[in-house]
Amino acid sequence: MIDETLELAAGDLDEARGKITATREALERALEAADSDEVRAAIARLERIEAELAAVERKVAGQAVKV
Repeated sequence: MIDETLELAAGDLDEARGKITATREALERALEAADSDEVRAAIARLERIEAELAAVERKVAGQAVKV
């Protein structure tokens, strides 16, 4: 049961990481075209979210090891 929950969480994290990556790439393309401070700020926010996601992934991985 715990393993299934961790697998679901890992899948959700993978999906979130994919969305973050796609959004960052789109923003970087927009930045190249417009050189906007607003786009830079959005990219910075995405990087912070990605760091938080990585921390959650490490916690999930740690729980999987404990089980």
